[in-house]
Amino acid sequence: MVEHWDWAAKKGLVTKATAATLSTSCRHVLRVDPEWETLDVQALDVDQFVLKFNELNREKYKPRSLKDYGSRFRRAVASYREYLANPAGWSVSSQRKSKAHERPPEATKSPGSSGHEYMYPIRGDFMARLTIPLDTTTVEISRLVAWARTLAVDYEPSA
Repeated sequence: MVEHWDWAAKKGLVTKATAATLSTSCRHVLRVDPEWETLDVQALDVDQFVLKFNELNREKYKPRSLKDYGSRFRRAVASYREYLANPAGWSVSSQRKSKAHERPPEATKSPGSSGHEYMYPIRGDFMARLTIPLDTTTVEISRLVAWARTLAVDYEPSA
């Protein structure tokens, strides 16, 4: 699984930064088990690994860092398991299921278009998908933001 992220970056499926972040998180969390390199990823109890990592590192890392390692590890394992189950249909962005404030949206170039597709975690159980032109201006983004506000269930137009 750790090597999977290097492969994904080389194939252009994730950015090098994303691959490095996920790979590093996997390595750090998995190392709580001395036999980590021989573990079956499909059989891992992810929550137990994160719990043990937190217990062993609570004095070493700030709470936010522990949370980030756990979140990235969960994301990496879920995405890698999805890859194993369906290599032809795998996309790392389809596996992102965290709260919107935990990480910024990630852009991918839309196949056959001159736009970027952004996946944005609105909440833990829903990802928003937005495709915009590569040359989008700040005026266009301002219009888009104003329009998006009107979609909220609690939206009230100003007088």
